[in-house]
Amino acid sequence: MNRPTRGTFYIETYGCQMNDHDSEKMAAMLEHLGMAAVPDPDSAEVVIINTCSIREKAEHKVYSALGKLRSIKARNPEMVLIVSGCVAQQEKDKLLKRAEHLDAVLGTHSVCELPEIVDQVRRNRSRISRTNFSEDVKSLHMQAPCKADSTVCSYLTIMQGCSNFCSYCVVPFTRGPEQSRPSGEITEEARGLVESGIREITLLGQNVNAYGNDLSNGETFTGLLEKLDRI
Repeated sequence: MNRPTRGTFYIETYGCQMNDHDSEKMAAMLEHLGMAAVPDPDSAEVVIINTCSIREKAEHKVYSALGKLRSIKARNPEMVLIVSGCVAQQEKDKLLKRAEHLDAVLGTHSVCELPEIVDQVRRNRSRISRTNFSEDVKSLHMQAPCKADSTVCSYLTIMQGCSNFCSYCVVPFTRGPEQSRPSGEITEEARGLVESGIREITLLGQNVNAYGNDLSNGETFTGLLEKLDRI
C-alpha cells in the first residue's frame, strides 16, 4: 500500500442524514486547513469514522471498522484515527480502551473541535476524548458549503437533539436535549442556498416538530416554514 500523502483525509459515514451533514461540516473544516479528500483510508493522513447508534449492532460495526484499520495504522503510524458521531458519544472512553490504535473520540457536540484535536494528536501523539454536552452546540450554527456535484439538493440543520426521553430511543443520550437554531440564521442560510442554485432543501433535526420549544421568542416549526416559504 502507498504511504499517506500529507494533507489528505478520508471520512466514512454511517447512519442518518444528520451524520451525512456533520461529515460535510468536518470535511469543510479539514479543507479549510488545506487538506484534500481521498477515496480510501490507505492514502489518508486523517481518517474519521462518523458513527450511528440507531442501526442494529452499531457498536460491533464500529469495532469491526477499527479492526480493519489497525493494519493501515501500523503501516502509517503518523495517521490520525478518529471516531466521531453517536457511538463515540455513547461509548466515550471505552473506545480508546478497546482500540489502542485509536487516537481520538469526538462526540456529537464537539464537531467544531476537530481541527484542534487533529493538531493536538499530531503535535503530542496524545489520545483525546471530547464527549461533553454543551448548552450551545457550535457546529449547529455551521454552514457546510454546497458540494460541487450537487447543484439541486442540500441539507439545512434547524435543530439538534431531543428532550422526550422515550424508553426505546438513545437520541437524548447521544445528541443531547433539543437545541434550535435562530430562525434568522436558518433563513439566511436557506437564502444563500437558493441563490447558489439549490432547488430542494431538506430540513434536518431529530424532532423538527419540536423546533422552537427551547427558544424564548415564541418561534415554532410552522412559523419557520412560513418564513422559508417567503424566500
